[in-house]
Amino acid sequence: SKFLLWLSFDDATSGADVVGRVFDKYGERIPSHVWLPYVSHLICSLQRPEAMRAKGLLYQLVQAYPQCVYYTLRTFLLDRREGSTLSRHQRASRSQHNQQGGMMNSPVGHIPTVSEAFASGKQVMEVLRSEWALMIHELETFIHEIGTKFVPTPEERLLSVVHALLTRCYKYSSTPLTADVPENLKKELQQICKACFSEDTMTKHRSFVDEYKDAFWRDLNYEVEPSSFPSTLGGVTQSLKSWKNRLENSIARRGCSVLKLEVQSPALQHMVFENIEIPGYRQSRRIFAPNKGEPVYVEGIVSDMEVLQRYGSSHRRITLLGSNGEKFSFLIQSGLSPSASGEVRVMSLLHAFNDALQNDCETKRRGAKFFTPSIVSLWPQITLVEDDVSFVSYMEVYEWFCTRFGREPDLPVIKFKELVSAAMAAANQATPEKNPSGSAPGASGGNDIGNNPQVILEIRYRALSEICSQYVSDSIFAQYMYKILPNC
Repeated sequence: SKFLLWLSFDDATSGADVVGRVFDKYGERIPSHVWLPYVSHLICSLQRPEAMRAKGLLYQLVQAYPQCVYYTLRTFLLDRREGSTLSRHQRASRSQHNQQGGMMNSPVGHIPTVSEAFASGKQVMEVLRSEWALMIHELETFIHEIGTKFVPTPEERLLSVVHALLTRCYKYSSTPLTADVPENLKKELQQICKACFSEDTMTKHRSFVDEYKDAFWRDLNYEVEPSSFPSTLGGVTQSLKSWKNRLENSIARRGCSVLKLEVQSPALQHMVFENIEIPGYRQSRRIFAPNKGEPVYVEGIVSDMEVLQRYGSSHRRITLLGSNGEKFSFLIQSGLSPSASGEVRVMSLLHAFNDALQNDCETKRRGAKFFTPSIVSLWPQITLVEDDVSFVSYMEVYEWFCTRFGREPDLPVIKFKELVSAAMAAANQATPEKNPSGSAPGASGGNDIGNNPQVILEIRYRALSEICSQYVSDSIFAQYMYKILPNC
């Protein structure tokens, strides 16, 4: 990793590319598996000054570890193909830079354009397809079926959007609930209304559009019905909460927690797996050198597929049968992020932390390490994330607690906003009384509560203490473990 960092700052224009020339001289002696942990980094380097040397390393990896390169390279090309969102954004940024008279050569050399980076990646992909044609055909079938058959329904996607908007409203913690709706939030709501009920959605999911579009636009689109649009931030929050409850009830009434593979995708049910490895197995288990073990291949797919609701989003969990007899579960996550390349690099960082923890005697004795699941990008917006059947988040434990006692999960957040808003309003009303000169609050240098971070911090701390003592029990996790453990 340190060498790749040095290579990225190598200056090839002035002839001072010392690192690059040393690599050209001795790089062929380095085994290919040394570069395997940095596949995502090498592919991203195709749009940096060190693109030519990164492409040479990718050629080596394609010959020995084709599947480790294929997933990330495929997503990289889809992100940068002609007409894609990322391609248009980068072209617009480049044209704006040219209009301002900027040079497209960085201090360390020429930066490839989007089309040049796409062409370099396409050359690597052509070599991969020509060398491993049968394997690529299997992978394409596998990826296509997962990307088209196991995505959330329109209702589930709308619920995740409403959950994200509700979280956005909760982040205005210092803004009173009676305050006007921020203009940027109004614009965001308008854009989301258009995106959730686009022409493509109206064509493919007509019943969904007929059921929800008019009511959703009437409640949350300021342009359609200004009179019915909430006038305050608290009104928008209440409207989003009602939509969240409505969608959750509709999904619970119509959906099911387990899907059958033979119903959702007969092609995968009858598919004969011969050349597909478990996605991300080498990276997550750190099996890079040939003498550290053989790869595990996919033997089949379990028929039952669970539907999970986590953090306001809906995911399908698929279970692959490995050639070593183990079962490997993956969440099929879909979202609005351009790709999972950033998450893959974060996992590489956590692997480096685990290596450091392993070298310390105390952390090694305790088995302390970061959880580093496999993250494999299938499409720009669809990702496979390794999961475990026994995994449960603290948020799920808290929601279980609220369901058990009939409480609203968002109650602590709502109470926090109410307490903070009330305290700040009372403090601001008391400010003119302490300022008899009649000048504006804060004009004398510090009476305005908005300019006093220490006072705001104390108000938030008092609100948090009151919520912890009255609304949230400190034994939630203990109650959950007591209920699920068979020996308790």
